[in-house]
Amino acid sequence: MAESLGYALSRFSRYTCTYTRLPPPKQQTKQWLIQLLVHQKIDTVISNYEAVFYLASANALIQ
Repeated sequence: MAESLGYALSRFSRYTCTYTRLPPPKQQTKQWLIQLLVHQKIDTVISNYEAVFYLASANALIQ
């Protein structure tokens, strides 16, 4: 689980193995993408809210 919120509800779920706090995507888009896709080695993203727009804007970097 990776989220920019400090206290995401799923953080405490028994189905969450790890929790990583990401930088806020609106203010630090590049750092957010690097941490999400490179450091966490994420290959599937289930996005909520505006995060999908930040991922779409970096489509060239992702592929």
